[in-house]
Amino acid sequence: MSVDEDARWLEWVTKQFESIAGEDKEIDLEEFKTALKVKESFFAERFFALFDSDGSGSISLDELLKALNLLIHGNETDKLRFLFQVYDVDGSGSIDPDELRTVLKSCLRESAISLPEEKLDDLTLALFESADKDNSGSITFEELKEELENFPEVMENLTISAANWLKPPDSQKKRRHTPRYLTRAYWHNNCRKLLFMGCYVCLNILLFTFAALKHTTAGFWVMVAKGCGQCLNFNCTFIVVSD
Repeated sequence: MSVDEDARWLEWVTKQFESIAGEDKEIDLEEFKTALKVKESFFAERFFALFDSDGSGSISLDELLKALNLLIHGNETDKLRFLFQVYDVDGSGSIDPDELRTVLKSCLRESAISLPEEKLDDLTLALFESADKDNSGSITFEELKEELENFPEVMENLTISAANWLKPPDSQKKRRHTPRYLTRAYWHNNCRKLLFMGCYVCLNILLFTFAALKHTTAGFWVMVAKGCGQCLNFNCTFIVVSD
């Protein structure tokens, strides 16, 4: 979110809180779900537990805004630590492979990256085995942070996703109206693939054009046939070589 969007979001959160909070100026879990319109029960419960810094079973506006400001303005380490705590449900200080897979899946979905389930499993296993330095079967925050420092793009996407789960509904609606293939995140994460496809299409257009122009005196349909034939030869050769 931009700076202006951040300010509008915090203003929206404040108004939502004040409209729901009672005389004690605090809200419980159910009121929290209503105030921020968090649909996923798991996320609502985990975020509420972490926002409730004094463990009172309710949160004040100060507690809420302090936590949200960390998600918006905190550094990558602060955001990653919060995200780690979200999935460390039992508070053991470590997460297992299933919890890590959930983290990565949320990150990829938020970043408009499409990855088959098998590939996601492979990514989870590779990252987990690499991060679990002591082969304990679980990874600590420090182990995860050390491993993700080798993959700055994954680190960036992970730390962005935490705040996005709490975006106001208007922002989510606008986002859904933007086709996935037109988002900045999609172009950023698939730049090499898109560059290759662009060059590939341009090369086919050039081959078609040059072949067609060599037969301008033979008529329009002959030009089309020659151009298509040249592209067909190129693509067949490309397939044979790439295999």
